[in-house]
Amino acid sequence: MPYVNLTQSEVQLYWTSCVSPVLLAPSPVQISTDPLTLCTGNIPGDNLRLLRSDPKPLVVFLHPALLSSDWREPQLSDPTLNETCYMIAIDGPNARRSSCPNYLAHEYPLKHDTWAEAGMLALFAQALDLPPFHIFAEQTVACDMSKKFAILFPRQCLSITLIGVFPPVDESWFHEAYLEAALAWAASEDLESLEEAQSSLGWLYFFTGRDYNILSEDEMDRFMEHLRLYHGPGDASNALLAATIAARYRRSPTREQFALIKQPVLLMQGTDSSIPMMAAAEQHATFFVNSNPRLERIPGASLVFSVSERWAPEVNSRYASFLADQSFDPASVCTVDKTALRKALSIVADFENDPSITQKDPMAMWSYSRMTAEAAKEIKTLLLPSLALEHKTPIVPSGYHVRKYSERYDEEWLPPKVEQPRDTFGIVSRTTSEAVH
Repeated sequence: MPYVNLTQSEVQLYWTSCVSPVLLAPSPVQISTDPLTLCTGNIPGDNLRLLRSDPKPLVVFLHPALLSSDWREPQLSDPTLNETCYMIAIDGPNARRSSCPNYLAHEYPLKHDTWAEAGMLALFAQALDLPPFHIFAEQTVACDMSKKFAILFPRQCLSITLIGVFPPVDESWFHEAYLEAALAWAASEDLESLEEAQSSLGWLYFFTGRDYNILSEDEMDRFMEHLRLYHGPGDASNALLAATIAARYRRSPTREQFALIKQPVLLMQGTDSSIPMMAAAEQHATFFVNSNPRLERIPGASLVFSVSERWAPEVNSRYASFLADQSFDPASVCTVDKTALRKALSIVADFENDPSITQKDPMAMWSYSRMTAEAAKEIKTLLLPSLALEHKTPIVPSGYHVRKYSERYDEEWLPPKVEQPRDTFGIVSRTTSEAVH
């Protein structure tokens, strides 16, 4: 089964090397179990031993917050990338098929930040005995985690590709707007408030540019259905808010820490956005003083764009070109072992000026966290109200709702109204009313 259990962290991670046989649909579907109808992976038979003998490099794809590995279909199905590299996509700890401890049922998940997720990725690589790999990350959480992985585990990281890097937390109104929309989503008690919150999240996620057609109507319906199914208000305390918290409370590397990143870096940024995304990318490029970063501008794209069929071909083409410029010698591969994990803990200890960190369990992702006690307390305060509202979710138990997001202004999905005869005073006749009903 394509799962990795990180026992000491109580986290289970799903991974795949192929396109899901049935992507998220707007209504329940029956998935065939016939092997002939299932997908053929990018890694034949999921035989990971091939990665140690084949000169083709391995790329680990990290999805944007709130989404899942299903949304990496535009990359996993791309013929050029399939010829260029092996590919693995992971569901993050709060994503569709992975699992993570409830934030309020345990104390240590309040240590969940992107430093902890960097440790998580290393433990994932150790469990599968992966060779060094390239990282393809999109949006603030995945991008931030990738930079920290490159710092803590430099021998395991061949390069990092960052799509849609954000301005610093204290310089952007976006994160506060994102948090407000997430809290509104968590507090939704009826369909109308749910869809209003969805509209805010969708706009913040995809539509902050001048072009409001970044996703097709079907793609937008799929995004909204994904939110309802896997991050609904009934599970907001452990899923939806987790992504928001990671965005708001991340601790970006300092300039000195950026200098530790010596791997090749590719930044791809959309040029059309209401927040200064291009300025953020240009600023990021100056931080990678030892990486000779390459900045690619994607005209017309906004925030999250590599998951869209409109922009994916251009993104994939540019990424394949970047990979072709990288050298890889499978004979010189290394693995993540306990020595590497201990070394990473010592780096965190140096950053925190706290030698006791080196005594923590290197097999637990939470050991690599740099979350402050004050931030953890504020996070818990934010999460508590959502628990009281979880039983009031307007989403039906199956997760599917009575209408698509694109039908929210369409009255035709409602049962037809029966026009009842009234008397001269506008009062419905009792006899007529009873006859109608």
